[in-house]
Amino acid sequence: MSTWRTMGLLARINLIVVAVLVFFFAAGIWFSYRLQRDYVLQEAIEKARLVAQEAIRTREYLSRQLVTGQVRLNLERYGLIPVVASQRIGRQIADDLGYVIRQTSLRTRNPVNKPDAFERQALERFVAEPELKEVYRISDTDGPAVFRYLKPFVADQSCLQCHGDPGQAPEFIKKLFPPDKDQAYNYRIGEVIGAASV
Repeated sequence: MSTWRTMGLLARINLIVVAVLVFFFAAGIWFSYRLQRDYVLQEAIEKARLVAQEAIRTREYLSRQLVTGQVRLNLERYGLIPVVASQRIGRQIADDLGYVIRQTSLRTRNPVNKPDAFERQALERFVAEPELKEVYRISDTDGPAVFRYLKPFVADQSCLQCHGDPGQAPEFIKKLFPPDKDQAYNYRIGEVIGAASV
């Protein structure tokens, strides 16, 4: 005879109540886990957006100064080049938040900025889908799970001083990055020139 048939009515009711409670307890834990995970993801997205936006705003501010002629670039002012300044300031802010930021491009000038596989894929999407404003995901391909976020940089007039026609680039830029050996020239206004990678 089966155990169920030999149980008394009270034992059966208790077993059913326990099973229902276990089910709802497990469902509650699962639901709570999902809420926590979604909250953590949204928090990571917001922080990454802030870090990336800071880099973009720094670049835009310095770009306006270059376009209006308030800043003239030379080797002594290398740190005032919009992309250089935004990268340095962005790193300090990212460090404060426990993040890492870097700038990358499909046509890098500095080999350190060469995109990894995820960054390359995101950059290619930004080029193919100009309306795309950000790409993010949780990646665990190189070890523990890590949140990844990219926001594109779009070339404006000030970018073209160093990244447009190499003949028009400042002399110190041409000396540092000879046009015949550098792939980061010949961008056009509105073209995706790179991305902030958080």
